[in-house]
Amino acid sequence: LPEDTEITVIVGADVATWGGTTLGTEETFSFTTGVEVDTTPPTVISTDPVNGNMSVAATQGFFRMTFSEPVNPYTLEPSRQSLAFYFLMMELDSEPIWSEGGTVMTIQLPNLLPAGLPVVVEFVDFEDLAGNAQETPFVFEAKVAGTADYLPVVDGAQFFMEEEWAEGNVGNENPQNDGDRYYFQQMEVQLDNTFRMVDYENPDFDPPGDWEAYSKTASALQWLGFFEIQDVFVKEMFDTPVVILPLPITAGPWTDETTLTVMMGEEPVSFRASLRGNVLPQADYNIAESGGEVFIKDAWTVVLEIEVEYDSGEGWVMAFTEEDTSWYAPTLGEVRITSYEVEDDMWYEDLTWRFPWSEMMTKGQRPTSSEEFFPQR
Repeated sequence: LPEDTEITVIVGADVATWGGTTLGTEETFSFTTGVEVDTTPPTVISTDPVNGNMSVAATQGFFRMTFSEPVNPYTLEPSRQSLAFYFLMMELDSEPIWSEGGTVMTIQLPNLLPAGLPVVVEFVDFEDLAGNAQETPFVFEAKVAGTADYLPVVDGAQFFMEEEWAEGNVGNENPQNDGDRYYFQQMEVQLDNTFRMVDYENPDFDPPGDWEAYSKTASALQWLGFFEIQDVFVKEMFDTPVVILPLPITAGPWTDETTLTVMMGEEPVSFRASLRGNVLPQADYNIAESGGEVFIKDAWTVVLEIEVEYDSGEGWVMAFTEEDTSWYAPTLGEVRITSYEVEDDMWYEDLTWRFPWSEMMTKGQRPTSSEEFFPQR
């Protein structure tokens, strides 16, 4: 019988018993059918690409989810997702398209996905039209075919940098001063295929500030030197490049060293630097300490210990020591850098986040802090 429907039954006057006695008059009665209560939450019955596909075509072009019943589209939002995919979709700014029946959701992807891109998206608490929420998280995980580039070199690539810093006396962990700032950075490839990471104070990327020079070869990322704007311009290129990351990236240690000569007033002073590096096994890291909506999938952690000495004329004297720890994300490069430096009787510590400055941010949506990228931080 149909749900929630009034049904009338008419019994005719000629209806008789087995003995032949008739009803005599027509009788009617009515009743209303009940409603079957929907208490079942919706489920995901299929995806395209297939969940678990670790070799998705770079030209896939779309992501599709099919549900067991119509879904309230306003309740379907990622509760957690991998960082590289998050930025990719932020830049694309694509809206989902729903089928007429509300059971199929399709969203556009970039025409060409980066090789090796890890995609992890979690959905939870999405509801059907009766308000039943799916409380068990559905996790979609896939990877684009190919090998991810952890050090993409793209001329003109721009980044938003947020730094928290502190400084204090050696022997006292409480800082004398601390603060934060944000600035911008641009990758600028040179004619000799080396590249510079140039600092800028504003999102117009002019005028240029300090920069560091690098070379990426098949076997290593090399640090070539630096340029600093202080009271006077200081440009220093090392006598030999120093390896700050062997390539391709694998877990394990390495060492390197270099020298340079700096003019201190009118006198040249010789410096030497020794580096001990170590790559830790790949791991996943949360952007926020409490977890949050975005995390880094398959990150490499690179630890650099640097000692710099100078020639005093009577022997080598320690100038400063520094330890840097960086997270490298697939298809994004270096996204988080912590540094701890000791020079004389002072220590200096900073934490810097480095996020892509996407074309989407030119549409009046440029953030002024990483909180606008990740409100949960």
